[in-house]
Amino acid sequence: MSSVASSVTPIRGHAGGGPVEQLQALVTDPVADPEAFDTVAATHPEAWAAATVLAALARIVDDDRDGTAGAQLDAVAGGDVDDDALTIAGQLGVTVHARVSAVALSSAARRHSDVLAMTHGVDVVDDVTALLLSYRATALARVGMVVGAREAADRVLRSRRSHPTVRAFARRQRHAAWSDDDMV
Repeated sequence: MSSVASSVTPIRGHAGGGPVEQLQALVTDPVADPEAFDTVAATHPEAWAAATVLAALARIVDDDRDGTAGAQLDAVAGGDVDDDALTIAGQLGVTVHARVSAVALSSAARRHSDVLAMTHGVDVVDDVTALLLSYRATALARVGMVVGAREAADRVLRSRRSHPTVRAFARRQRHAAWSDDDMV
């Protein structure tokens, strides 16, 4: 374990443990500061992807006036996600925010069947479920289920309940999925 990974950083009253414990404490805090997730991402490289998705969600809840959340979601979507990152995301618990983190990382790792399994039955209710449905649309497109992908993407893009950052991310994901060279 690296010295960075073994250090314990107190985060707004969420001190102790490694990155999983810190993220678990933050993900269950309804008013967690996005910067607290950024701190975990910066101090624990193995948790960067999961913490970055969670920071983006916290920013969307705070209205994401500067567009940082969209850039964070794009960074994870375009990054390399390894098995350690997926393991961390899988250990975060059963909250819907933890689920988004696991889905986002599975999508970045191109584990489309996992994304489809984790998003089965999701419909747009709020920003978080809209984001889940966006990842589902991408996975459907990449496995060749184009009609289902278009329907899922359209539900996200037509929903006025969804934050503009979420709709913009869904548009970028849709474009990438339909123009990706490795689409089945």
